[in-house]
Amino acid sequence: MSIFDTLEKRHHVIKYKPEIVPDKTLKDLLRRAWKISPSKNNFMPYQVSVLGPYKQAEKNKIYNKVVYNHKFYDEMGLERDTKSNPKMQIEYTFKKNPNYGHVRHNSHLLIFSSRVCPEPNKFYQRMVRARGHYAEQCEVDEVKRITCIDQDPKVISRAKYNLFKDLDVDFITGDVFEFRDSFKDTDLFINTSCEHMKPMREWGPAPEYKNPWWDRVSPAYFAFQSNAMFDIPTHTNCVNNIEEFKKQLPDRAEILIEDEIPDERGTRFTLIGKI
Repeated sequence: MSIFDTLEKRHHVIKYKPEIVPDKTLKDLLRRAWKISPSKNNFMPYQVSVLGPYKQAEKNKIYNKVVYNHKFYDEMGLERDTKSNPKMQIEYTFKKNPNYGHVRHNSHLLIFSSRVCPEPNKFYQRMVRARGHYAEQCEVDEVKRITCIDQDPKVISRAKYNLFKDLDVDFITGDVFEFRDSFKDTDLFINTSCEHMKPMREWGPAPEYKNPWWDRVSPAYFAFQSNAMFDIPTHTNCVNNIEEFKKQLPDRAEILIEDEIPDERGTRFTLIGKI
């Protein structure tokens, strides 16, 4: 039987039988799948999280998230141009897709996710040494400096002593809107909490300051996140949609990537680009 014949026999399973798959069988299947699965030249490996027979509550949560995502994007489509699908605008009623049943009706649910790797596998290590390939994604020295700023000393303490205790990071308890000389040669700005502060376009604007801060740090890249979680008291600058979020960027910002992720509390928005 050829590989084509094998793949052609593949079919979607709506629900799996309730019988429990033995751990030994599952491990063997995972090992076989791993042997033939690519992983970004083995520089970006993946992690497999296994939810077994006694993790039904967790499986139900994932199932509910899958259904929620489907409903979220359908409702988003109703708010946009539906000329190509007029029936949806006239007759649409959300119905759960029965094909999602396998997410919660199974013996084991496998969740594949990528993770950061400090070095490739031993084969690629030999190839790197033999051929002189420079794997920049594995070179810690490529990162000259990391600065973490937050006004909450508890957040800084947890990051310093629990999350990033093995990294060389400059931790600062303070306001990110206070300009620091270290910003001048920073080439990447990450703010995952734009909903907690003034718009980033107001980060040191003229005429309050002689030279706008974004002019001082250019060229640089940015990754900003905000959300529509208006019900959270500490969220003082939420946005209704990603277009509103774009208006909070500096005038010269060039957006390279934009994305929005539904959440039960409100949508999350991400903008990545350069100044």
